[in-house]
Amino acid sequence: MAEQKRIHTLHPALANQISAGEVIERPASVVKELLENAIDAGANSLIIRIAQGGSTLIEVLDNGGGIHQDDLALAVMRHATSKIQTSDDLHAIVSLGFRGEALASIAAVSRLTLTSSQDQTGIGYEVNINGTAFDEQHVRTVASNQGTHVRVQDLFFNVPARRKFLKRQTTEYGHIEEVVRRLALTYFDVRFVLEHNDNVRLNLPKADSGALRFQRVQQLLGRAFTDNAYWIDVNMQGMRLWGWLGHPSDARGQADLQYVYVNGRIVKDKTISHALRVAYEGILHGHQYAGYLLFLEVEPENVDVNVHPTKHEVRFLNQREIHEFVRHSAKDILAQFQTATANLSEAVVPRPIFPKPIQAQFDLSSTPVETHYQNYEPQPRQVENTLKTYLAPLHQEEPIKDYPLGHAIAQLHGIYILAQNTKGLVIVDMHAAHERILLQQMKDSWDKPDFWSCQQLLIPKIVSIQTHQQERINELQSQFKRLGLEVELYGDNQVIVRGVPAVLQKADINAIILTLVSDLDPNDQAEELTKQRDQILAGIACHGAVRANRQLGLSEMNTLLRQMEQTAFASQCNHGRPTWREFPLSQLDKLFARGE
Repeated sequence: MAEQKRIHTLHPALANQISAGEVIERPASVVKELLENAIDAGANSLIIRIAQGGSTLIEVLDNGGGIHQDDLALAVMRHATSKIQTSDDLHAIVSLGFRGEALASIAAVSRLTLTSSQDQTGIGYEVNINGTAFDEQHVRTVASNQGTHVRVQDLFFNVPARRKFLKRQTTEYGHIEEVVRRLALTYFDVRFVLEHNDNVRLNLPKADSGALRFQRVQQLLGRAFTDNAYWIDVNMQGMRLWGWLGHPSDARGQADLQYVYVNGRIVKDKTISHALRVAYEGILHGHQYAGYLLFLEVEPENVDVNVHPTKHEVRFLNQREIHEFVRHSAKDILAQFQTATANLSEAVVPRPIFPKPIQAQFDLSSTPVETHYQNYEPQPRQVENTLKTYLAPLHQEEPIKDYPLGHAIAQLHGIYILAQNTKGLVIVDMHAAHERILLQQMKDSWDKPDFWSCQQLLIPKIVSIQTHQQERINELQSQFKRLGLEVELYGDNQVIVRGVPAVLQKADINAIILTLVSDLDPNDQAEELTKQRDQILAGIACHGAVRANRQLGLSEMNTLLRQMEQTAFASQCNHGRPTWREFPLSQLDKLFARGE
């Protein structure tokens, strides 16, 4: 039988190293704790110096209020803080740091030098700790500017097991830069300078105006994000949500451009992330992630930030209200009619090269004429008449109004509508656009019986089905009726569709019936059908929308454009792809080198 070991207290140095493991995961953790302390101290200028990805040096200089001489040694003790006094303070925390573990944890696994001054006399005080005992630290007088200077060297020098798990310096530096970026995106009134191996990597001056804040966001998140993002600012019942929602067309393959702050603290909260995921449902293409920079403000007593040692997680007192507030606010903004700016820069070629023409076929009249390019010289009158013939269908009697999508001028390959607005050229994917219009119409009218009322077809449609699906036709009668469809078995492996709602009069009935037979569950009750509504209606809309190669007249195309402008989420189809793009004249001029 193995010998039973007795219980004993840990040596203070070992206990501190174990505690440090909860707070200090890597160099970026040190930077986060030091910057938060500096901001809490009122600093509006922060200089961060890093060497070798933070493994050999992390240095933070701030111009905050500093630490009192008598408190300097106490500052590196565990559970020592100036930010809370009683347990009541834990219920309404407004500072970034409050646990009193940051400096103690850092000091336990590094060679720490802490220098601070509370005035402009040029005199400060300093304490040095080398990962050993913290008691009776010697505080000495040194020259120092007002603020605090923390120097962390040789991180994990006394914990080799932790040190060997550090990644390459470029990887570790990347995590540090992300920490600085996250703080810079919410503390706009603070200057941030980040150096790595003596090279300035970020230099962010104070952004104390709306224009400067926008410039900082653009610098940190990229112009593609800021150019197309939706601005949101919503207040309701003591809650405020403001910031930028990324355009669906700019969604990414990974969730690396998602920033959410609660009362100025960046968090990863399942309630908020789920609410935003629901808000973007149906307008993202495939398995993509929208970008966003959002700030949620709530009463401090309604949020618990004391959930995790790294303070990345929070818990809301009114979780359901927060979820619905974020979801509704974001969804209402995303429903606005807006598309991402198209970029033709990749298509710009300085000097296009054309192959030498050998033979070409031109449709210069109503009758195709085959001719050799080299010896064909049309007369001026012929050219004039030909231009009139081709431009006549595009002529607009009505002057161009300032519609977002302008006026249709042509149809391209039976797929795209070309339109002209006051800014330039608009290209619309007519099937994708009509699909979104139909889906929104059906969703908005889901609870309106008149919309789904069955209308008899002049000529019933016969749809072929598989043998095993025949029984399902009878089982699905209540669901068919709910959708305004009159469907019956008609001989072997066939059904007859006698009536459909008006919105589906010109739809692909064959495809709709087969989709519903496959997707609907006969056991679903009315409420279950409602839960599946979006998926069901998306399938119906896809098959009901105008198909490619269908020729539309100008009036039909303009009707579609006006419907798009009145439809929520019209910038994206049901599968998340863009339905239209705008090409400003400036880009077209650049494409054709006009003015150069």
